[in-house]
Amino acid sequence: MQVRLTEPRYNVTWKTLLLPLVGIIAFFIYIYVFNVDIQEILAIVQTTNLYFYVLAAITAVSETLFFTLAWHALLKFLAVKTSLFKSFLYVWIGIFIDTMIPAESVSGELAKIYLVNKEQNGTAGKATASLVIQRLIGMGMSIVMQQEREVSTPVSVGTRLSASTSTL
Repeated sequence: MQVRLTEPRYNVTWKTLLLPLVGIIAFFIYIYVFNVDIQEILAIVQTTNLYFYVLAAITAVSETLFFTLAWHALLKFLAVKTSLFKSFLYVWIGIFIDTMIPAESVSGELAKIYLVNKEQNGTAGKATASLVIQRLIGMGMSIVMQQEREVSTPVSVGTRLSASTSTL
């Protein structure tokens, strides 16, 4: 018996068209109510250096990709089989939810746990463990970097003299 796995197909209904339409209408209401000057915004955008914005976008996507690679490796180690693309998608969804629901990034982590568990039922514990481990590794690296920064920061002569004379 051969099982064929395919991606679910999404049907376009009036409900899927309603939300973007509501968003567009809300956008135009916002522009009208707050008297947003579109011409001024366009003039400012035209004077900006596009190089820095492209560089920032590439950096943001690269950072998210490296974060995803680390999380995907942890998931793989815990025998949670998900594709790298889906892991990347789940990380972006988590970032979006963290942006929309400011709850100290817990909401994004919960979304990732939900999405992994939805894909593979019964893996919520492993997904949670992978996220906790990733957080602990990140905190550990932050502590190491902070300690390294404090050790390698030179102390000026004036600071040394004032510290040694204050004990006299």
